[in-house]
Amino acid sequence: MSGHEVFRYEAEMGYSHAELLRELESAVAPYAVRRISESSYSLAAGMHPGGPVAILTLEPESVRRIASIRIPTTRVNIEFRNFDGVEYRNFLDRFRRYLQRGGG
Repeated sequence: MSGHEVFRYEAEMGYSHAELLRELESAVAPYAVRRISESSYSLAAGMHPGGPVAILTLEPESVRRIASIRIPTTRVNIEFRNFDGVEYRNFLDRFRRYLQRGGG
């Protein structure tokens, strides 16, 4: 047993799938992005077994309406495997900072 916890992160983001996927590689660098299925992606720092890997899943797009404004939104779920607490916080800090829009 590695002693690592399984961490999870969920958020609704003001992005369409296409917009989010355009920014994803930069937002998670140095983790490599690999598509697993139509809505799931593996984010891994290396190719060795047992290393840190995050599984990002995109839920179906929706639209948030504010008066006449329509904002595409996507609920994002990330499961972190083999991350320690510091790796998890560092990953999330970069991910959220890079993808923050319009005042957080």
